Amino acid sequence: LSELSILPGTAIFLRYSEWADQEGRINPSSDGAFATGVHQVDAYVIGNDVPATFRPSFTWHGFRYVEVTGMPPGSETTSQDWVGTSLSPEHLVGHLVRSNVATRGTFECSDAHLNRVHQTALWTYESNLISLPSDCPIRERCGWTGDAHAALTMSNLNFDMAGLWEKYLDDFATNPAVSPMIVPGLRRANNHPDWAVAQILIAWERFLYDGDKESLRRHYPRMTKFLQNFESKRKPNGVVRAGFGDWCDPVRVPGQPRVGGRGTPQQTTPAITSTGLLVHASDVMAQIAETLDRKKDANRYQVLNAEVKDAFHRVFFDEQAKTYGSQTADSMALSFDIVPESDIPAVAESLNLDVLNHWKGHASVGALGHRWLYPALSDHGYAETALGTFYAKGHPGFHYLFDQLRGTSLWERKGAFNPATMPAPIRSLSHPFQGGYDAWFYQGLGGILPDASAPGYKHFVLAPSFVDRLDWVKVNFESRYGMIQSHWKKDGDQIQWNVTVPDNTTATVKLSGSDHDGKTLEPGSHQLIVKLPR
Repeated sequence: LSELSILPGTAIFLRYSEWADQEGRINPSSDGAFATGVHQVDAYVIGNDVPATFRPSFTWHGFRYVEVTGMPPGSETTSQDWVGTSLSPEHLVGHLVRSNVATRGTFECSDAHLNRVHQTALWTYESNLISLPSDCPIRERCGWTGDAHAALTMSNLNFDMAGLWEKYLDDFATNPAVSPMIVPGLRRANNHPDWAVAQILIAWERFLYDGDKESLRRHYPRMTKFLQNFESKRKPNGVVRAGFGDWCDPVRVPGQPRVGGRGTPQQTTPAITSTGLLVHASDVMAQIAETLDRKKDANRYQVLNAEVKDAFHRVFFDEQAKTYGSQTADSMALSFDIVPESDIPAVAESLNLDVLNHWKGHASVGALGHRWLYPALSDHGYAETALGTFYAKGHPGFHYLFDQLRGTSLWERKGAFNPATMPAPIRSLSHPFQGGYDAWFYQGLGGILPDASAPGYKHFVLAPSFVDRLDWVKVNFESRYGMIQSHWKKDGDQIQWNVTVPDNTTATVKLSGSDHDGKTLEPGSHQLIVKLPR
């Protein structure tokens, strides 16, 4: 707040809110005051030096709206007329405050709506990145571990997160719990392995994206202890029931009663997410152990991986319907190599039909499912369905978020608020754990994929999805070797695909049915012409 001529002694109040009604009156119901009893308010008194400039210190605010009121000297009531001073929006300047992580990747395409969906994920993430990946900027501001790995890959593709992730991995040592749901800190109720698995997944992606073997070595003892604890939670039937589940997935009708409170999952239980992520974590730990030349550990984790895969399939698979029970469950099963080879086409088709028919083109995933749904569809021939979820009309899609809810960031749970029957939302309106989908824009539409056998993008895979709805896509990613580019555009019945491979690296093209499939690209710029199927 700056450049205002206000009488010395005037008290100024700034109240922050994520929501305002049609008349512009703020409503701070989403800021967590139901738990804390306090709202976001700055108050200061004008001194003798004018014009007055105020900037809050040692704090930040999450907001979309600011209410500014003043109290003249000697007055006991708030005045709305600012003692004759004319206030305009130009007197308020908003500053983005976040950790200084550099931009690493960019995504752009021919469709303005999809670009907005991408930018919404970025804006929400940046609004929650101050020293740690937090849940929301106005309420808890905690480093929830599940939130961290839900948006892990999208963050690594957009930003240079190496230093921040290394710091965050060290934060796990501040909580004595083996399966902490929040770090740093000593938050209770830590028996949530589908959240705490973040320590393994973050360390592995550090290696994939940067080739930092020493980071793996340093955190390996803690990850080993965690996986032992994770394994010990298996029930006699082999599954793990402790956890949060696919938190904050959508309800079918906004505002309708939900099973349980807060963000309790409606479609995918903790048994699904925890058991599925134990499959994934044991596979990742086997690869980490191999990387660190711990052959005995690697063999043990491979055995565990096979056992938990079998349990997941045996307990959750519906043989007749060819599904594990939800979009997140099917996506995890396909992504984590749980589905028997003979059933893969049927499970992929079942997932596709659930999106198209059961959910009318919408994704029904929550925080943990966003990372896995879109590649599970596109990797098995349903890229058009994956892309279509971003365009599906009505609740709970992005048109609903943008048009009906007037959203500018990713909401914690869209279905918790019905604008037709409720005055204001009570859940956070800025929650980056719903942004895991953004990774698919880089790895699915752009097709730039890391290779675990050659970490740090020493070698990488190029496998884009040339979808009907888009005319062109441009993806750039700054690897440690230099810029990787995957730019494609339609030209009649073919695709012009321009690729840049950095020095000292190679790339392999994977395009089933194309003459380029299996081609190795050396460093340099390449133009590939891909014939579109008739």
